[in-house]
Amino acid sequence: MKKFMDQAREYVEKQDEQVDQGIEKAGDMVNERTGGRYKEHVDRGVEMMRSRTGEGDQNR
Repeated sequence: MKKFMDQAREYVEKQDEQVDQGIEKAGDMVNERTGGRYKEHVDRGVEMMRSRTGEGDQNR
């Protein structure tokens, strides 16, 4: 399992922009399907996830 997690972490770091776009798209889909009822929570979660991906924006 550790090897898989290391590979996933490496991919995320190399593909930061694409991963951030995917996170943003997922957040938009959740907002759309819930009619925006949880927009503040979803947006906060999206920003939290984006801040933890890639080399330039890690907050660990």
